[in-house]
Amino acid sequence: GDVFLNPEILALVENNNFEKTADKMVAVLRHKNLEKFIQILQNKFNDSVTLTMSQFKLIQSEKSEQHAERHKIILLSTEEVEEQEELALMALNVEVELEMELELMRLQQAA
Repeated sequence: GDVFLNPEILALVENNNFEKTADKMVAVLRHKNLEKFIQILQNKFNDSVTLTMSQFKLIQSEKSEQHAERHKIILLSTEEVEEQEELALMALNVEVELEMELELMRLQQAA
């Protein structure tokens, strides 16, 4: 009963509730909540989860799809890197000049 009434687990399942089906308590759990659900079972209740091979493959394929959606890393060419560095130096130079002008204005106001 502790698992079915745990507020953290209830927050992860649909309708925040388990229902009795025959002699079992059943709830619908979205894939995005699966990892958190298993962590709670393991850490708070020292439980484990048994999966069939088809269930494991389903989770594995969904995980692969998630990774495929990630943004690819684009490497800059040497010229682009140099251009980015030059722009960063120019921005730093402008920032230093502005700070110097501000300091001059403060000194003039104090005098």
